[in-house]
Amino acid sequence: MKRSLYIVVPDAVHAQSWVDDLLAVDIDKQHMHTVAKDTVDLGDLPSATNRQPRDTVHRLEHWFWRANLAVFVIALAGLLFGLTTVAPILTVITLATVITTFVIGAYWAHAPDTELSEFHDALLYREALFLVGVPGTRVAEIGALAHKRHPEAIVGGTS
Repeated sequence: MKRSLYIVVPDAVHAQSWVDDLLAVDIDKQHMHTVAKDTVDLGDLPSATNRQPRDTVHRLEHWFWRANLAVFVIALAGLLFGLTTVAPILTVITLATVITTFVIGAYWAHAPDTELSEFHDALLYREALFLVGVPGTRVAEIGALAHKRHPEAIVGGTS
């Protein structure tokens, strides 16, 4: 599973240095994206997709979280109704739904999540946000590379 690392770099020159270092450690260029204000010249850096600056994925995740919570509450009400009316089939179905939505919610609550809005101030100050998709097993390695080779960069989170 891929994780997105959010790295704030001061300018396009530092971002290009990042691209070179990541290519050297076998991170494919198609998994690198740069977000910056329109006034910042990014040169030939890999640009973000149309959805990334709008944080579409994060909004979709919130929508799914709310839908999961709504299904949990409705199933819990159905379970209580099934228990009070002694309807065994309704009780079993709603109990399975309650357990399933609870497990999904518990997993989702532990998944790392970073919003693009957390970097609003950095983008206002003409810094660039570098998004890198890496396998989950390489997150620590890329973070260590950031600290070792690019002390000016700030690893701002994962998602």
